[in-house]
Amino acid sequence: MLVRIAIAFPAAVLVLLSAAVVPSTLGDELPNAGRIVGPDRCGECHKREFAAWKDSGHARGYQTMHRSPAAKAIAANLGMTRIKSAPSCIRCHYTPVERLGAVRAGQGVSCESCHGPAADWLAVHDDFGGADVNESDEKPAHRARRIERCRELGMRHPEAFYELASRCYGCHAVGDEQLVDIGGHPSGVEFELLSWNSEAGRHVFSAADGMPEVEPSSETRALFYLLGPLLDLEQGLTAVARAKRDGVYLESMKTRIGAAVERIEEISRALGGDPTLDEILDLAGSVTWEANTETELTAVSARIRARAQGFLEGRAAIGFSDLTARAPATK
Repeated sequence: MLVRIAIAFPAAVLVLLSAAVVPSTLGDELPNAGRIVGPDRCGECHKREFAAWKDSGHARGYQTMHRSPAAKAIAANLGMTRIKSAPSCIRCHYTPVERLGAVRAGQGVSCESCHGPAADWLAVHDDFGGADVNESDEKPAHRARRIERCRELGMRHPEAFYELASRCYGCHAVGDEQLVDIGGHPSGVEFELLSWNSEAGRHVFSAADGMPEVEPSSETRALFYLLGPLLDLEQGLTAVARAKRDGVYLESMKTRIGAAVERIEEISRALGGDPTLDEILDLAGSVTWEANTETELTAVSARIRARAQGFLEGRAAIGFSDLTARAPATK
């Protein structure tokens, strides 16, 4: 499912960015397949979002991805016989479900692929303060407690923005060396958060008329302008930490890291030199971006993640007006 953005500056972004640091992981809901409730259940309330998802490439992939010549070639290279039952494919191209004691593809990429398996938190998510209380009447304090509890139970809430956007990178920045180097799967090095979120069928709706927003707001673009290269750097280092050999995978991830460093340098210059961004750059330059450096790179990646979240929280407190003009339009 695609990212749902609800941003009101500065206070709401402080909530969404000040959450505890969550470790970066390869996108994988397979162990939680038994706790998937399915997109139809989400669509009972989130009707517009569900309709947008049904018309997205994420949803259509269930019927099309395994039939594509590229997918068949990758599967053959890896010795796979059934794409929809192969863990390497299900992880990112499908929503996993348990059937007859085995994990299978149940849908294309859907709500819980991004927001997490809902069985544990759905009842809390649906409780606005009592059986007779609607979402529009929910008290702010109750809403804050509800969101916090949902996150404790495993929900990736839209207001925990770094965490949710990291989930995009868990798949779009392909962190599987064998899949890339042996299977021939694209590495995802071309993935760029701002343009992808605009072009991929976003389910964000205007408060004024309820129609889908075609272009992200200037505030959203500024946030993505900052968030994208920070995630590129963190996730690129995490991906290199998994590398065991030279190859397309390693070189692609090093390219991602290098491009991220250049963009972060550009942002720091635009801000007149930012000490936190400069510290992040120093951390990235303190390690070798090579195979078999897992311990060092994993530690540095975690430190960068913590600094990046702190940086974004601080920027949210003062606003993004000085950067909105620099964030490129996506159309």
